[in-house]
Amino acid sequence: MSFIRRATMERKAIARLKLARKPVRERRSSSRDRRLMEGTMKFRGKFSEIEILDVSSSGALISSQELPDWQDTVAITFCLPESGETVMVTGRVCRFVPASRFQRRQGRIAVRFTRFFSRQGQQALSRHLAA
Repeated sequence: MSFIRRATMERKAIARLKLARKPVRERRSSSRDRRLMEGTMKFRGKFSEIEILDVSSSGALISSQELPDWQDTVAITFCLPESGETVMVTGRVCRFVPASRFQRRQGRIAVRFTRFFSRQGQQALSRHLAA
């Protein structure tokens, strides 16, 4: 059997293979809100305006002009859309996506929350995500 014919057969077999994989939402441990929110982030003594693209009870995906480094600790403050309650948290940068001029996109970071400044803020975020 020729190499080309064998490769074609292997591709067809692989194309028919279906992986048993759960959808992304089912694999997440907590619910998420993917509505755009604005907030402020403080790191290295400087404040910067941010857009929160995705938030859960354990972390957030953030877009900003100025980005901290991987594993930096940041303080984030944002208001919840419906209630207007303020949430203040500290977190650690756990993922970093650089900016792209080609895609006209600012840099993004994923932050894992390490501490809420108040129990009220934590409860407000939990209520918001449950709604």
